Amino acid sequence: MMAAIRHIFAKDAMGLHYAVQIFAGSTIVWLLLRSMGDADPLWAVISLIVVTEPHVGAAWLAFQSRTLNTAIGCITGLCFLLLAGPKAGCFHWR
Repeated sequence: MMAAIRHIFAKDAMGLHYAVQIFAGSTIVWLLLRSMGDADPLWAVISLIVVTEPHVGAAWLAFQSRTLNTAIGCITGLCFLLLAGPKAGCFHWR
């Protein structure tokens, strides 16, 4: 029985280490932000999970993807502001 458990943990040691790291980091960030008065520190926890990616290649691809998506969102928002104007936030249908 113990040999089977050791085999499972040896095989998935990196995954187990990653899960413990995410749990510990999320707990620390959550408690720190709650003590500072942040009512919803969920985004900080999500950011922590993203930056603790154990594979550098995957982290780099995720970084490039988020950067590109942010740029596309900014350009879309700016185009909308240029076309519709800054007061077009509330649409009143008549």
